[in-house]
Amino acid sequence: MFLEKDNALSCETYNILTDLRLKIEQRINDKFFGFICSNSLTSLTIDEQESIQIVLVTWYKNALKDLDDHFNFSEDNYFSTIRIFTLENTFIYTDLSMCCEKLSLTKIIDMDEHYNEFCSIKETLNKIIEERKQTHLSNEKKTIYEIWHELFRHLNTPNLLKIFQFIASIPCSNAAAERAFSLCGNAWTDSRNRLSVEHIKAELQLATLIGTIPAESRYFLTRVKGVSNVGSKLQPAFGIRLHGATATCVVLL
Repeated sequence: MFLEKDNALSCETYNILTDLRLKIEQRINDKFFGFICSNSLTSLTIDEQESIQIVLVTWYKNALKDLDDHFNFSEDNYFSTIRIFTLENTFIYTDLSMCCEKLSLTKIIDMDEHYNEFCSIKETLNKIIEERKQTHLSNEKKTIYEIWHELFRHLNTPNLLKIFQFIASIPCSNAAAERAFSLCGNAWTDSRNRLSVEHIKAELQLATLIGTIPAESRYFLTRVKGVSNVGSKLQPAFGIRLHGATATCVVLL
């Protein structure tokens, strides 16, 4: 679920999957299958308990094998290299230069100037890392994206910004693509097979947009009438322009 979040970044992938792997291994070692399940097992005979435990442990082991088969947990994986951008631990310039090499960015990044940038913000980064450790259990903990966004607003580090933009463009998983296929399948049913690609595209864009709009604004969106009136009201309110098929989809919602 962490990888499906809209604010999840690829630099978090390695830590998230490593943490999941460790938790599964811990459950295997402790033979813990959830509080309710563990309590229910106590009401069974010893033979029944052992039989069910074997099945559950096998399921855990299959999950671990699935993780190992589909994700490279070695330090050579570039996901391991770019995890320094999660700002969970201090790092040095060599770690950053290794990121550039792994991502083949050395030709578009001024590495000498990049070193100067790192030296100028090193203390700031270390301070942020320490603050994150202190607020690890706090609900007010900012996302990685929010922290870097705030940094780049106040610091002049164009080379570091290029690296972060590249990392932020790498998808954490295929969840977003699968979600789009699912939405498309729900919208383009057999009973609506005469809709054009433009209509479906517009409807999916609006369905995604509405999820990011406050409830009171959604009320307005789903009840507005008149295609010509929709575009004129939404454009100043939400900074988007709606014409033709897009505007019609607001009425359909």
